[in-house]
Amino acid sequence: MSPGWRGPRGASRMLYWTGYGCAWTLMALPLLWDLWRGSHGAFFLRETANVDMGRWAWRFLLLALAIRPAAQLLRRPLLLRYRRMVGLFAFAYAVAHSLDYLIYARAWAIPFFIWIHRLYLWVGIAATLMLIPLAVTSLDAVRRRMGPVAWRWLHRSLYAVGLLVMVHALWEDLSDYTQSIVCSVALVLLLAVRLPPAAPETKIA
Repeated sequence: MSPGWRGPRGASRMLYWTGYGCAWTLMALPLLWDLWRGSHGAFFLRETANVDMGRWAWRFLLLALAIRPAAQLLRRPLLLRYRRMVGLFAFAYAVAHSLDYLIYARAWAIPFFIWIHRLYLWVGIAATLMLIPLAVTSLDAVRRRMGPVAWRWLHRSLYAVGLLVMVHALWEDLSDYTQSIVCSVALVLLLAVRLPPAAPETKIA
């Protein structure tokens, strides 16, 4: 979740905002579809829509983490301007996933002993709650008040959120682990990219 509401100046401004608008629309469409499907379908379709929102939240979270190394690898710093939008969409899908589950599953009526046996729910809730300060501090005014050092340290917790989501998804899946495994491998690779390079060994004469 990095700064970037202001696009480039000059002749490329229109092209930038056109691409930004198209990207925003494409990322919003799955959420609108899942909300419509969940509210107009049977219980099975609502449960499927809820799972789909959670998976989209993880996909956008991984995409937000991948934008910086991709921008460095491709030498396209303009990609960084999309990182905040992608991160906020990950937050929106996570909140929609959590609230929809609490509503359609009537979480307040679930006995406490069931919550104890479904610890993956607590992991998912923790991941969503950790996204709230990241979303709030994505605003330019808040970021300036925090300062660049504190802001970077806070937003590094996005990797911790990714790990919690990985645990939540792998723990919750009951049949098809394919997508969760693929996303988990992608997260591990992104974490490996962020690790500092090992210092060369010095030979003692």
